[in-house]
Order: sequence, then C-alpha cells, then structure tokens
Amino acid sequence: MLLELMKKESKYKDKYGNEKTGVSLYLKAGDQVIGIEPVYYGKEGSPDKGYVARKAILSAMASPLPPKDANASV
Repeated sequence: MLLELMKKESKYKDKYGNEKTGVSLYLKAGDQVIGIEPVYYGKEGSPDKGYVARKAILSAMASPLPPKDANASV
C-alpha cells in the first residue's frame, strides 16, 4: 500500500488580529485520508524544543492536498 504525506494550508487571524497561515497534515492511504498531528512532548517548565522542527520537516515534505471533488460520493 502506498502512503502519501499531504498538507492543507489555511489562513486565520490570531487573537491580536495578525493574519497567519496554519498547516494541517494528512496521510493518504489508498482512497482514505487520515489527519495527523506531530506530538508535543513539552511539560510545564520544560518546553519541547524539537516540536517546531518536526512540524516544519513534515510540512516541507508534504505535497498539497487536492481540493475536494464536488462530484465525489462520501
């Protein structure tokens, strides 16, 4: 079975009104698309210094998620 890493970028505004880009990551296995999220291992007083790097690497390796087909059955 072929697995494909995909991403969907979306714009949003943070609580200060600044426009930012969010990235959602997905695995495509056959005809199924499964949402994934890198795990944050930080604890209070001990941040996870590798989280941003893990998410950036996954995002850089992912291909864009194609738009939803309006004619596809769910």
